[in-house]
Amino acid sequence: MTHGMVFRLVLLVLVCSSAFSSGAHEAAAKNVPIDARCQQVVDSPPWRFRGRTLVETPDITAPELRRANALLSSRCRTESERLLASYRQARPDDFHADFLEARLMWTGGDDGGTEELLNATLHAPTDLWVFMDLLMLEAIESPSAALRDELLEINRNPAFPPSAREMASQAGRRLPNLSREQYEAYFWADLDYESATPMACKIHNLAFNLVVVDGRYPDARKLLESPKALAANCSGVEGNRILLAETYLFEAARISAGPSPSNAALVSKADEVLRGDWTGLSMFIMGRPQYAAIAPFVSSQMAPSDVDASGRTQLCNAVMTASVQAVQTQLDLGADPNGRCEHSSLLGYIVRGASTQPTRADWQRQIVRMLRAAGAQVTPQDVASCRNPDNGPACRNSLLPLLEP
Repeated sequence: MTHGMVFRLVLLVLVCSSAFSSGAHEAAAKNVPIDARCQQVVDSPPWRFRGRTLVETPDITAPELRRANALLSSRCRTESERLLASYRQARPDDFHADFLEARLMWTGGDDGGTEELLNATLHAPTDLWVFMDLLMLEAIESPSAALRDELLEINRNPAFPPSAREMASQAGRRLPNLSREQYEAYFWADLDYESATPMACKIHNLAFNLVVVDGRYPDARKLLESPKALAANCSGVEGNRILLAETYLFEAARISAGPSPSNAALVSKADEVLRGDWTGLSMFIMGRPQYAAIAPFVSSQMAPSDVDASGRTQLCNAVMTASVQAVQTQLDLGADPNGRCEHSSLLGYIVRGASTQPTRADWQRQIVRMLRAAGAQVTPQDVASCRNPDNGPACRNSLLPLLEP
């Protein structure tokens, strides 16, 4: 970087400082109550990493600024802006506030010139969040194998605060040209610490990749049966139970193609994990390669007339998820082709959602043929809706010939 560039960068910092202050004052004027979680935020100790001592705002000593910075790091943005605005009013000439304003600009999405602002601050060699933000920029502008290793090292390093470790993980997973093993390493590292993402959701993210993407059922089962997974509590718990049940049933399918005395213990385990409600698993496997192997076990537990919490049959869900194989399976099991689906008939649901996309039009045609062959009756409303010019040409061109006598 040339001396002339440094001079221009310093000018940018000073100009942007005054521009941001008005926005911070506006946030402070809102007088939003401080979140209880944010009241507990305190400064972080320094961290040692690759020969560096990283400190949050190392040359800032004002308690107000240090707390405002810690609040921003803890995702308490409104409280940080309010405290900074108050500090600016009391000490408008303190240039140390420029750094925090640059961080607020960066985290607020104003990235045009943020890199220059960060490089222009006095904190760049040792400040933790300048260091992290510059790594994020490097991940976007010049990703490399060395950066991949550095981000993973931070993600695994217990000396870093959880927010920094999670930031490193998210950036690392977005790097290009990762192998499956390299990509997965970040997910495993995430399980070693608590952070803003609940543990159950971290486990779900990894287990989903193991099951759905890689088909590694033994690894997924071991993970999902761990005490950490069983004790987790967030919206991912239901998904984790479905994934665990699928691992049991996939193993059962390797023993025999359907329920039998030899795999009864595994089917019983799946039922216990699902707490007797197989509707979520039924929909989860539709349209996936594993459907054929697991569908016989679901069919042994659910009749075609059974409905889920939303009042939908398996056939309705199969139509909604565009699973041609699941539609045929349900019809073979005796599902009603004239059943209801989302306040409409099954045919009516397809007609009203007709698409111009070639791939969607193909499965729509296949399912309409299946339903008609099974005895689905076309209503005058279905034909009128398909002919209606207001609905566009997709239904007329693709489905109407299959609906008319």
